[in-house]
Amino acid sequence: MKTQILITVLAGLLATVCTGCSGNPEKSYREAESLHWKKVFHDDFNDLDTTVWHLDGLCGSVEITPEGLVLSAGDRINSNSDHVVLWNTQEYEGDIRVEYDFTRLDTCSTETVNIIYLHANGSGADGYSHDIMEWNDKRTVPAMATYFNHMNAWHISYAVEKGDTLKADYVRGRRYMPETGKGLDGTALMPEYENTGLFRTGITYHITVIKRGSMLFMNVAGDGKEKLFHFNLSSHPDIDGGRIGLRQMWGRTSCYADFKVFKFDK
Repeated sequence: MKTQILITVLAGLLATVCTGCSGNPEKSYREAESLHWKKVFHDDFNDLDTTVWHLDGLCGSVEITPEGLVLSAGDRINSNSDHVVLWNTQEYEGDIRVEYDFTRLDTCSTETVNIIYLHANGSGADGYSHDIMEWNDKRTVPAMATYFNHMNAWHISYAVEKGDTLKADYVRGRRYMPETGKGLDGTALMPEYENTGLFRTGITYHITVIKRGSMLFMNVAGDGKEKLFHFNLSSHPDIDGGRIGLRQMWGRTSCYADFKVFKFDK
């Protein structure tokens, strides 16, 4: 009897861990996409509501335009002060879906990245409480290390081009492992992608990011192309919830429009 109970429990745990992790990523994504998602946030960026958005970085700027929200980082190369992160101040738990239109506006020739953060929360160490809005003052200079050393977060970096050459183009996922003293070591999610051919300057792409069980998806459609990127999260601890952030390193300027967040409605 005890053996049967143990088998049943283990089977349930395995099913939970493997939610959305079939051997066919395209099928898994379409299944996740077709679930009943409840919209819990929407901003068409007709204006900037500072109660739901917070900007890290004194050198960054936000401008509302007819096309959407234009987020600009500073232009000093290798300057931590010239990064910028725009946070949605609402917290989200569990499976989540984020959609927005993204247009790269810069022609930056330095290999810098755009990042979307999901479920970002503080490590809980002294001065870095779970609620990252409680330590905004530590991110007026938004050095990358402050985030990966002191936050739990899912991270996808994209639009990593040197001008329009596409030679440095990649999409990469990470799970930050704070307070380990190892920086980004051990944070990479698999697989990684190179030479995507996406995110060309002046072209609008519709981005859909879904975190469902042990899978993280980013689907990108635009310029007559559609590509799906997926990451297996089972190699790292799950994250119970947190905030969504949009990071741009120095030299990057992008337009975001029609920003929506959905929660899985069971």
